[in-house]
Amino acid sequence: MMINKERRQQVTDREMISEDTKQYIQDKSDDRCVWCGKKVFLGYQGTVDHFIPIKKGGTNDPVNLVLMCRDCNQKKGSRIFPINVAASYLKEEHAAELGAYFEDFVAKYDYISRGNLMASDVYEMFFLPSSLEDAENRAKRRGKKLNINLQRSKYLLKRAYPEDEAKIVVYFTKYLKKYDKLDSPEAATQNIKFWMRFGSIYYIEKNGDIAAICCTTVNKHGYITFDLFVYYSTMLAWTMANGIVSCLSDAIMDENDLPYLPISFNMLNDDELSRRAISNQEAVVKDGVMCCKLAFVYNYDYIPESELAQPSKIFDEGVEHFRNFIGKFHDIEDDIMVYLYQNNLMDYSWMASEIIDRDFFDEKYYRLL
Repeated sequence: MMINKERRQQVTDREMISEDTKQYIQDKSDDRCVWCGKKVFLGYQGTVDHFIPIKKGGTNDPVNLVLMCRDCNQKKGSRIFPINVAASYLKEEHAAELGAYFEDFVAKYDYISRGNLMASDVYEMFFLPSSLEDAENRAKRRGKKLNINLQRSKYLLKRAYPEDEAKIVVYFTKYLKKYDKLDSPEAATQNIKFWMRFGSIYYIEKNGDIAAICCTTVNKHGYITFDLFVYYSTMLAWTMANGIVSCLSDAIMDENDLPYLPISFNMLNDDELSRRAISNQEAVVKDGVMCCKLAFVYNYDYIPESELAQPSKIFDEGVEHFRNFIGKFHDIEDDIMVYLYQNNLMDYSWMASEIIDRDFFDEKYYRLL
């Protein structure tokens, strides 16, 4: 049975920090910004950051308070970052304390909503060049192991906030033009606004430019949809796309203790490389959208490998848990119609069916609900 969690909200106000606590915060990272490592002091280029923001359920507990330079604090804003990304200069014992604090936050607070399916706003992703990946696979088949971890590239998968909207719209418009799907710049803009209102958008940047975006929401039929927009048809781009789906679905399952997750991912790309990249998935093209169905993604940390051959047992034991999770999302069709009407967007009502109302699963899936 799923444990009832508290709704994530501001549970406390900021408090004046004592001189002893300020010194403790300085000592936790040896007077360094926990993010960039620059030497700073409170009152001189240094600020106190609530690592889990107050308005998202963080508290004034000294464990949650870290030293950041003004630039890093401004960059972080109200986002929730992984500790190894934005607090890597904490001393080991304090990093462990903050990690336990974060785990308690995930376990205690019900942060889930249609537009917020993950606890964190940023996730790390690692990619290996395809040539090295092939070499690694060949070595595995020979029973050997290549030490090539240093060749892996690290990217951050970030959740888009309102301040990111303009650059997301520019990328999305460029993408639609490439695949001859741009109705108008205004339609593209409203499409992104709609996704940010009734779902969430995650993106990866490479060399300062957006390399891929993924729009995700809970479909009204009871599964998660990932709409991928990958501009460049390269193996790295498609490795990123598949990595985004894996990263987000794994996070949803891990943070909600789910044994499996029904998902679909969709895209406009319909070229040879795109098809080859998803060749192991069931795919159909409907109204110009390539719909790739992964009926169920399994949580391998939750399900013992010995039980993967018994999917019926997995469903029998996990379905109630999944029902509790999906039951958090009430029917939103009325909310959508009010949004479209109040914003004079009734001409764009197609967005609702495109984003919320797609239905690609068969009766076998719906019987599980």
